[in-house]
Amino acid sequence: MNIGIYQGRLSDSKILQKFPPNWRGEFLNARQLGYHHIELFLEGKINPKNPFWLKKKMLIKEIKKMKNKKTLICDNYLIFNSLTKSKSINYIFKVIYQASKFPRSKLIIPLNKNLLKREELLINKLILILSLAKKNNVEISFECDFDSEKIIALSKKIKNGFKITFDTGNIFLIEKNIVKSFKKLNSIINHIHLKDRNKLKKNVILGTGLINFKSFFKLINDLNYRSDITLETTRGDDALLTAFANLNFLKKIS
Repeated sequence: MNIGIYQGRLSDSKILQKFPPNWRGEFLNARQLGYHHIELFLEGKINPKNPFWLKKKMLIKEIKKMKNKKTLICDNYLIFNSLTKSKSINYIFKVIYQASKFPRSKLIIPLNKNLLKREELLINKLILILSLAKKNNVEISFECDFDSEKIIALSKKIKNGFKITFDTGNIFLIEKNIVKSFKKLNSIINHIHLKDRNKLKKNVILGTGLINFKSFFKLINDLNYRSDITLETTRGDDALLTAFANLNFLKKIS
């Protein structure tokens, strides 16, 4: 089981979802803490300061130092832009093409529930993305912001190649029982985002919220889940101490 951390979670900053200027330092800290990978964060634009776009060799060097030598990428573009627009598909194509230059790339793409209002067009766009990704040897994982039944229905219409990211914190807000949800979706899950939630629905340090991670990890071990897990947690008051505490918590329960 490959356990990594989301880019930016090892840097102290007021903004949680932000590309960290000290990205190389985060790779060093992740290795020292015992994380297997860093999941790269793309801001939904071509940022010249992000090595994913212009400093490929430097970034590949850091990725290859990690235990899990995959290139894991999450792009938030579709949280703020509709996939049904042509500019959106063009941007995703650019990301896929760039990802193909890196070793063993997996791209996580969020899907907003509002996209289901134009389901036929959505399905055609997703099939197009999966087709291009396959040609470029890039694995795709869709992070769906809707319930299990709708995810399953969508997967049946798209069929081959449709895989999802199971986000514990987000699924908990939708369905509460993440163990039951994971069982339903198990056959199409190829990635996990880990986060905890409290009574106020806020992202909190693992083990301090309402999610029963002991039961969850028992289940994924019983189901022989062997793909990637990324901590997409809060940073707390001190990013490094929080990352250390989160990983120790997971070691104790799994």
